[in-house]
Formats: sequence, structure tokens, C-alpha cells
Amino acid sequence: ENYAIKTGIHPKKTTEKNIKNYLKQMKMLGLSYDYDHIVKTSDPSYYKWTQWLFGKFFENGLVERKTDKINWCPSCQTGIANEQVVDGRCERCKTKIQQKEVKGWFFKITKFADDLIKDLDKVDWPEATKKNQRNWIGKSVGSKIKFKIQNSKLEVEVFTTRPDTLFGATYLVLAPEHEILKQVRTDNLLGIRNIDEVKAYLEQTKNKTEMERLESKEKTGVKLEGLVAINPANGEEIPIFVADYVLGDYGTGAIMAVPAHDERDYEFATQMNAEQTQKNADTATRSQRDVENKLIEIRQVIAPNIDDYNITKKVLDILEKIKKEANKENIKFWVLGGLACAFYAKTIYRAHDDLDLIVKNKKQYRKFIALLERIGFEKIKEKKVSDKSINTIYRNKNNIEIDIGLYLKEFGMIDEDFEEDEKELNRVKSLVVSKKFVKNFKKYQLENRGKNKDRIDWDYLNGKVFTGNGILINSGQFNGMNSEEAKKAITEFVGGEMTTNYRLRDWSISRQRYWGCPCLFARR
Repeated sequence: ENYAIKTGIHPKKTTEKNIKNYLKQMKMLGLSYDYDHIVKTSDPSYYKWTQWLFGKFFENGLVERKTDKINWCPSCQTGIANEQVVDGRCERCKTKIQQKEVKGWFFKITKFADDLIKDLDKVDWPEATKKNQRNWIGKSVGSKIKFKIQNSKLEVEVFTTRPDTLFGATYLVLAPEHEILKQVRTDNLLGIRNIDEVKAYLEQTKNKTEMERLESKEKTGVKLEGLVAINPANGEEIPIFVADYVLGDYGTGAIMAVPAHDERDYEFATQMNAEQTQKNADTATRSQRDVENKLIEIRQVIAPNIDDYNITKKVLDILEKIKKEANKENIKFWVLGGLACAFYAKTIYRAHDDLDLIVKNKKQYRKFIALLERIGFEKIKEKKVSDKSINTIYRNKNNIEIDIGLYLKEFGMIDEDFEEDEKELNRVKSLVVSKKFVKNFKKYQLENRGKNKDRIDWDYLNGKVFTGNGILINSGQFNGMNSEEAKKAITEFVGGEMTTNYRLRDWSISRQRYWGCPCLFARR
């Protein structure tokens, strides 16, 4: 099309010339085709039949005209394919691509999504190809659940494949295209306090392609200050964000975010918490009690293994008891080892059946040992940690062991590693050695003993999230239920509905004016 505008040569002539050149090249390469039987999709004798088919589809309600976003080049004045977009620019003229709503014709292929999946079993294709096709169709069985917006008649409906994690939903995310945000571009009836920041973000994201939004490693978003949603499972107030990692045309264009059990939600929560911590530090009047200024909670509600969870919970109960007694005597101790990894991961992902604790000096060490003996722990043995460090092992009548040690200077420990802000795991708070030191120490253990539990700790310490099914915890009356049972039970409990969603979209067939056959209909 643009070549025709530039040269004044009709596209029909250019197409015929190119076809002759392609055939010449194919013959030169020795490609073995029957060149006496060739069809050209641009030939009227051919495309009259595709037009006939199109008409039949239309008569049977399988074609419709609607709007959709495309990659639009303002210089070429045409839509271009994803593969023609390079670093956000038109491959041909280097102009920055826009996302533009245009009208077009669409085959209603989504009506046949289940048939397409089912019939894959009938074709003799490699299993890997079938798997890719199933993923492309992207069938998801889940629930639609409504969250009320506080002090408003508005509700946000989300689609989730994991209603069993609803008690762990600690924030909502709206796609930039969400219906609620459309009015933000013209007015602010919602009373969003940071409206200028929100508008700027919406402007920033509108020209990103879907591929850019999905593949971006850095999660971006803005909190809608002044808007608070209510989690229907537990009545908790949770913040609402707009973020471009949520797509407007998938599901409902809104998600409930469960950072303890979804990797993208975890990454986003970590990023937003870092920004909120800085805001709170910069503004002395901000209160951490305000729901808007609180950090996003990463709350575990699924245990991979209930026995592992119960074992660790007993250890956490002991930790809480020791902390209570230690506070009475002004004794400070810090959690180290595998449990420290769990504190930083905010998840009980394996059985932690002992406590690794550390104190700063010998005076605190002696006081702490006396405390342990007073609450029923007995000395079992001493353990050599390094040439310079020997820890003492204590055990109680329930066979829970405590490994107590001193300042590990030979491992590079410094005063700053004794952080004063408490961490939280399963609603138990404690001082924990710095994440930097925990990583260094865990790396040392991996290299020197290489136990499987060290590898698991390392993965979770570095951001792994448990995304599988399991047994519900911290979920009220549903505790102890398995994930599959809980999905339906929790959906019914909050008045939601089970539904099926597809990644597959209706097929656009009128992207560029000179590709394929002319459209059957003319607009008046």
C-alpha cells in the first residue's frame, strides 16, 4: 500500500510482478512443485469463493463487525503485525507505534473453543504441537467474584482460576482499559486523590503492545488513592491498583492479587511495597495504620503439605513463647537458618523442625541458655560450625531442637546484620538476621553440605512462590480443605459463580486493505 503511494504503481501490478519473481526464485532453488497448478488469492476467480464463504458465515451469525486494538503506524497510516514492531517502532519507517481502536470484521472462532480442544485428539500431530494449540486456546475454569468498593455502589468483578486463595487476596489490580477507569480520563467522580498520577500512568501505558505488557520484566503500576475494596471472604479492606500486567480483554479486566501464591502478584507487591516504604519515610505524617499507607501483606493460605505446616507451626509457637520470656529479661536474639528463609519468603514451604538462633555477645548467650533451661530445654550436645564457632544444641520434651550460636564474624557477619525491624511469618513476629547474611550463609551451606532442604531454602529465599494446590490454612471455616474442594465452596460462600474463560480471541480478517480478498460488504 505504501509502496503504491510512493511510486504511483497500482498494487495489482506490483503483486503480479512479485509473484513472477517469487516463482523464478523458487525454480532456481530447484523446489519441486507442480507449477501448472497455481492459485493466486488476489485473482477474482479465486477470491469470489472466499467471498461466498464469508457470506455464508455472515448469514449464519459467525461473522461480526466490531472494534479492536491494533498496532497502528501514524506515518504509514496502516495497521501492522506484531512481528513488524521492533522496539516499539514500525519496522519500515521507525515511527513509534500506537495502539489504536479500529473497526473490523471478525470470525466468531471463540464459539468453537471447546470443539477445537476436543478435536485435537483426532488429528495425527506431534503431542508438543497439540499442547501448543491447547495453550493457544487457553481454556481456564474458575470463578467470577465481586468486590465492593468502600463508600460506593460500585463493584469490581474479577475472574480467578484460584478462588481457593481468596482469603490471601490482599489487593486488587485493574487493567488500564477497565470500565471504572474510563471516566478518569474525563472526570474524577470516583474521588481518586492522586488523579494526575493515575492519568499520567494511563497515558504512558496506552501505546504499549500486549506483548510488551506481558513480557516486561519490571512490573509498573499506581495505587488508586482514595479507593478501597472489601475482600468478600473476610471483610478486610484492601487497596486497588492500576497496572498494565493485567489485560483489559482477558477475563473481566481485573484480578484479585494473591502475592503469596502467584509469581506476578508477588513481583508486583514487592515493587509496590518498596515504593510505599520510601513514601512513608519521606512523609512523616503518614500513618502505617491507614489502609492506603500499609504495605501489601503477603499472606500464605495454601500449605503444600499439611504435616510440614503443622510441624513448622509448633516451632513458631515455641519461638513466640521464647520471645515472650526473652522480652521480660531484655534478651535479644535473631532467627537464622532455614526458618529465616521462610520468614523472608513469608511462606511455610517445607517442614522446619528446629530453630537456629543467634545472639550478639557472650553475656546475652549465657542469659539465653539459662532461659532455655528454665522453660524446659536440656543441653544435648555441642556442634562445630567452623574453626572458630561452636554452637550448643538444646531439646525439649517434644523433641524440638534449638541451635544457639554467637556472632558469626568469620562468615562476614557485621553489626548491621542484626536488623531491628521484626519480620512476620504466619502471624508470628521475630527479629531475623539480614537477608544479605542469610543468603551468604545459605550459599555456604549449599557449597559445603548440599542438602536438598538447602536447595529448597535457596529457591524460596530468591523469590520462588508456591503456586500449586494444597491444603487451606488461614482461611477461616475452610481450613483443612483441599484446594479443589475449596474452589467451589468458597465461590458459593461469597456469592460468586463458576465459569470458563478462554485466551483465544475472535479472528480479525480485515487488517490491511490490500492483503487477501476484498471485503464482501461496502459501507454506505
